[in-house]
Amino acid sequence: ENNNPSSVGTRAVARIRRACSDMHAFIEAALLLSREEESSLQKTSSTQLCELLQQILEDMQPQIDAVKTEVELHCEQPVRLLVPESICKILLGNLLRNAIEHTPGGHIELTLSSTRLTISDNGYGIAEKDLPRIFERSYSSKPDGTGLGLYMAKRICVDHQYAVDI
Repeated sequence: ENNNPSSVGTRAVARIRRACSDMHAFIEAALLLSREEESSLQKTSSTQLCELLQQILEDMQPQIDAVKTEVELHCEQPVRLLVPESICKILLGNLLRNAIEHTPGGHIELTLSSTRLTISDNGYGIAEKDLPRIFERSYSSKPDGTGLGLYMAKRICVDHQYAVDI
């Protein structure tokens, strides 16, 4: 890896730009959820999933390193979705953040096929009694959680006719 100052600075600026884009996407999704309508979201743009997953993993590397978790990404073939990148970032970011937070010192594997993205881990899992509620608005198993991450993920999938399950 190239560690010269200009290369490091360029990567830092790129991460800052992505963070700003992510904040904009989060606000857009929050507005969607609060209004219960789709008018603010375009369904005409598309996203290349493997490239986006690689970018999200790069951005989340500090969190991954902090919990000493190994993450593997397997893209069996390129997949393009007719969903705006900002919305895909929210969906994938929420799912990955959840896996990272619940798999300290473990292993997470992402496998992208032509019809499915599977995120599996050897983390401590979700209590059986909590499973029916994990996609509910405001439900969180964490004391400081907002209960919006998986709710947003579910809403995005439903709005774009995709399935999400545990």
